[in-house]
Amino acid sequence: MISGGDYLVVFEHGWSLAVEEHSYLLLAGLALLTARSAAAAMRLAVLLAVAAMANGLWQSWAAPETIGIYGRSDVRAASILTSFALCLWLYGRALPPAVLGWAAPFALAGGLAIGVGTGNEMLLCTAGTALLAIGVNLIDNSAAAVRKLLEEPVLRWFGLVSFSLYLWQQPSYAAGLQGAPWLHALGFALLCGCLSYYAVERPARRYLNARVTAPARPLPAC
Repeated sequence: MISGGDYLVVFEHGWSLAVEEHSYLLLAGLALLTARSAAAAMRLAVLLAVAAMANGLWQSWAAPETIGIYGRSDVRAASILTSFALCLWLYGRALPPAVLGWAAPFALAGGLAIGVGTGNEMLLCTAGTALLAIGVNLIDNSAAAVRKLLEEPVLRWFGLVSFSLYLWQQPSYAAGLQGAPWLHALGFALLCGCLSYYAVERPARRYLNARVTAPARPLPAC
């Protein structure tokens, strides 16, 4: 059982969901403001991402306590804005595989090293954010060995259910803190995540995609 003082732990990961929704609303406004011009949207996204990083730097430098700054929407939105801008810039471009084949795994490793190894808020808000965005957007240009590894059925399955697993991992984590065996907590998270994905997420996504998905249109070059 989870004691009263630990109920908030169950919802502790809600900050990331809030950042996502705030960022998507920002992107929708950006699309309206730029009249769906890819080049204009990319430039504005870069400016907003730099502003968010600068905001994170300033808050990390000025605040006596920096814990939580990285999770603020006005700071963390830099990751989605940077990734959005990179995606627009890369669209339709043929990049040299000899140069970029290992860029994604190295960028991802660098971003994770900053996040896990340093915990430095100033680095997380700037270099860590940029490296993770670069890594995610260059996955398609990775070397054949990297793509083959990522296409393994087990990794693909975890990728499919990752969002549902993320929603349910926090209650299991809280139970583990209360003394529940960690293997039991992990099993509970996997079970709930699978039920959530197959019974809720996938049917809902299919229903919505069948009714609101518009035909894809090519983007102009940035």
